[in-house]
Amino acid sequence: MMQQEQEREQLRHLQEYKEAFTKSTVFTMLVRLLVGALDGEEGCSTLLFKDVLLLLRNLVSVPDPGPGDTGFTPLRRRMQLTFIRNFCEEGVLAFFLLLGNELTAQAQEDTQQVWALADIIYHLCAHFDPEVGRVLGACPGVSGLATLRCMRLMAPHKQRQRPKGHAGHVWELLAGRLLVSSSRKRETRVPQLAVRSCSAMADQTAPGHCEIDVWSFNLRTETANEEDPQNVWSKRREGISALIAKYKPAVVCVQEATMSMLRDVCLHLDGNYEWKATSRFPDKQDEAAGFLLDTHRVRLLDYSVFWLSPPGCPEGKPGWDAQFPRTCEALLLEILGSGGSQVRILNTHFDHQGSVARLKSALMISESIAKFSISMSACAQILCGDFNSPKSSEAYDILVRNRHEAIPAARPMKDVFRCDNVEVSEGVRSTIHKWQGVAFTDACGDGTVDLSHGTRHDSRHIDWILFQDALHSNGSTRLRPLRCKVITDTMASGRYPSDHFPVSTTFLVEATHASSTSPAERPKNDLAELLARDKADQKLLAPASSRHSRFGTSMMAVSSDGSMSLSSSVQQNSIIQKSSALLKREFRNPDGNGRKSNMFHNLFFVDLVEGSVREHNQVNPHVRGVLDDRTYHPQKVLQGYRTFFEQLCSTSFSSLVSFMRSSCTISSTKEKATSTEFNMPHLLNFVSWFLEFHRVQHATQVQEAKKTNSTPPDMDIAAVQGAIDLDMIQFTTARLRDFGKGAQIHSSFLVVVLRTLSAQIHTIKVITECSGSDTRDCGDLLVTHAVKEDILGNISWIMKNFNSSVHDPRILSYSVEAWHTLTMLMEKRGERGAEAEFQVEKIRGVHMMRSTTSVEKEIAGLSDSRVVENLFHLLEKYRRHTPLLQSMLVKLIRSIMDAQPTNIVLFFELSYFMRIQRIMTDPLLTSTKNSERYKDLIGLLRFILREFFKCAESNKCVFAELLFRKVQESQKDALETCAAEFGAILSNYEEESYRKVLDRIDAGDTVNTLRKQRADLMKGQGWTEEEDAVLRQRYPLYREHLLYADLLVGDLPEPDKRTSLQ
Repeated sequence: MMQQEQEREQLRHLQEYKEAFTKSTVFTMLVRLLVGALDGEEGCSTLLFKDVLLLLRNLVSVPDPGPGDTGFTPLRRRMQLTFIRNFCEEGVLAFFLLLGNELTAQAQEDTQQVWALADIIYHLCAHFDPEVGRVLGACPGVSGLATLRCMRLMAPHKQRQRPKGHAGHVWELLAGRLLVSSSRKRETRVPQLAVRSCSAMADQTAPGHCEIDVWSFNLRTETANEEDPQNVWSKRREGISALIAKYKPAVVCVQEATMSMLRDVCLHLDGNYEWKATSRFPDKQDEAAGFLLDTHRVRLLDYSVFWLSPPGCPEGKPGWDAQFPRTCEALLLEILGSGGSQVRILNTHFDHQGSVARLKSALMISESIAKFSISMSACAQILCGDFNSPKSSEAYDILVRNRHEAIPAARPMKDVFRCDNVEVSEGVRSTIHKWQGVAFTDACGDGTVDLSHGTRHDSRHIDWILFQDALHSNGSTRLRPLRCKVITDTMASGRYPSDHFPVSTTFLVEATHASSTSPAERPKNDLAELLARDKADQKLLAPASSRHSRFGTSMMAVSSDGSMSLSSSVQQNSIIQKSSALLKREFRNPDGNGRKSNMFHNLFFVDLVEGSVREHNQVNPHVRGVLDDRTYHPQKVLQGYRTFFEQLCSTSFSSLVSFMRSSCTISSTKEKATSTEFNMPHLLNFVSWFLEFHRVQHATQVQEAKKTNSTPPDMDIAAVQGAIDLDMIQFTTARLRDFGKGAQIHSSFLVVVLRTLSAQIHTIKVITECSGSDTRDCGDLLVTHAVKEDILGNISWIMKNFNSSVHDPRILSYSVEAWHTLTMLMEKRGERGAEAEFQVEKIRGVHMMRSTTSVEKEIAGLSDSRVVENLFHLLEKYRRHTPLLQSMLVKLIRSIMDAQPTNIVLFFELSYFMRIQRIMTDPLLTSTKNSERYKDLIGLLRFILREFFKCAESNKCVFAELLFRKVQESQKDALETCAAEFGAILSNYEEESYRKVLDRIDAGDTVNTLRKQRADLMKGQGWTEEEDAVLRQRYPLYREHLLYADLLVGDLPEPDKRTSLQ
């Protein structure tokens, strides 16, 4: 416990240092120092370059704090995204490509630099979906603008001199040996003076204020049925784009905009704007209250969205009396050219029918603004939207006049049209005009919106722009509205671009710098800020509670590991559970101990979370959920990284993997001293991510070829050769044995190994499906080699020994996926005319046994009650499955039953029937909407019930069989084979061998007597014909060996039933 507290404290310090380096000016200076070390003196520059590269690796590898972590703030949560954006915009990605080629070309003996570069790239991959940039249009990538910036960084030495004086000394400290420890427990105590000096130096070069225009604009959705066909979206999109291009607002808060509408506008604006939006229906593309951002004026730091609905209401469902679901989206922006000023902008669209919903929505937004104001006290906030309420409404009073008691910490917001010393363009009575323009005089808007009250010039406005300055006046962002206007411009056709007028406000953004304080006062201010942040964190993470007059209080709390507990009263903390039997089988996410410690509990380990990993993570409820980082990256950043990853694959990826793999297997003391405990999982995750990325790129090429009716290209095997060649497959399989049977299932490491193995097999599957014969033959060779390495045998052992309460459920999901894909490849190879038998090398201790195998033999070896129990337990998590995983799972269970017809009796237990009843009565499965998705699952359960009642027609005692376990806990204690017993149950106990056992029991023999007689038989000459043939064949080969008896036992068909003494 003490060590964990020390690591948590160390991580908090590292996160503070990382935050100091997120400023673009400081980051640029660090990169210049890195590039500048390349052309210095031979000895010194090499050492400096290595030190700065390791410093950059250490900064990138520090995990960002999440909700519930000490020191968490919304801005700190996205520090890694800032580094990712800086890497792309400053041309560092092009430098990484050059460095990777150089390191691999020189065959570096010092693998520390290779690992530093690979770790940096790995931590970049961890924040990207492998489908990065798949649907984006062309824009400058690594080979374009970023390369030019990289060349600028590599300018002649006289143009990039290092900082002089005190700042130069600071950078020597930052690049020194204090910051380059390569172990996980890095003692990186950066001097506070150094960090503050760098930050101050960066701030001195920036101006203190600038002007930005913010709009609120209801675009009128494209899905509306227009009475006039001239008002459809296709007739308006160019006019709206021209209007934005004319006024050039920095931020446009749009309402009723769909994703395709926003893409159209950005396309017509020639890439000068980016969009951010989330559909109000999570499962389909619909309206959103999103944003259009001028990337030359603002920089996106954070993005979030919350639904305007009561607690417990699912996302995408209308709240209160609303007709449609409503959202509030928020951005945290850095205003470029303002000296680092940060502004949070919220955008919403209130319901047009529900008056209660509008009131409650205003309260929710006011609470969100109040909480954010406490946690980010130096940040100003702007609220825009179509509120479907005039300024005489109660919703306006809640936000502007603060007339409510539910949120005492809330401060009133200011209406830009009603501020003093603001240039206001009057004359427009209503911002909604229903295509009538300024002549609109109706007293009603849409739905229940009443516009008949109020006498001021803007009383009928339902589109508002409100703002609130930062909580602290010292060292914060101040907003001063200069001009307000309702824009009434028409399009070139003379028609209006929407049924609402856009509302515009020009803000003067001022960054007020903190006044200088004495050294004695500075720690007090820092302590006060930390206390304020901690209080804000506690309020943000407070558990939701609801009270009822009869049933008391029900409280739900979320722990730091993501688990959820529900209490029936404030004093009671016990978890409400379905039953103790179910709870015993649930995964408890243990910490582990010694050599089996849970790697995912380590504070410094960063795992993959995107792509197919996200799908498998759903089966483990303890994996902390993450937001999709694609929503935080501009399109040009996504496209830039896609180009970078493509070029890395085609150049140095395979060589990097080879270097990393060889360093992981070297056992010399010198190499071990420079390695870390995360080298192995980082390598495997690195391989699995790039394999999935390469498959996605190949699938895109195939789709494009189909559109043009051309021949689909073959997969470029050479690009990922180092990840799927025979050496890498053998390396992965060896780790599968080490962390599986060798370690009796090392849960966390085995998840990563199986993830990589699954990625390799999926890639081989794509190769075998290519049209080129050479490529397909290469895929067949890889399939043969994978089977030869006994992958199926190792997965079979894992499935048999899996413990659902101790081992990570992702082990089972990845095992099912790998098993299904590899057996399918074996079957396809047989369908193409190749032999159905495969050579396999099974390792038993220090010995290797060669034999043949097939899909049928492997499934027969998997027919085990423990496997069925584990698979069915995973099947019960069907709500968390992807359709593909569920289909694989159902097919595997069905294949086990088809392998031996008597295996169906395994399900003839009361525990199974109770679970089947619980699944089949789930409304999710009985709904016609989901009938197609769960068709295979329902079919499997019905097949089990049908076979049971079919058996009951001939064996009435089968109902009593429900009360008994079908297989003993130890297979060696069974009187006869399971097949004989199961066959007897299906045939009303008329099976001959089972009848002999019952007759002997009726004659007076006890169970112990039968066991002793069977044991005596096994010690004597009771060899089967198959065993006798094997012994006669193998004995001449082993008779000279000292361990000939052990070798003979290993070659027997069922070695577990024999010993060397026999």
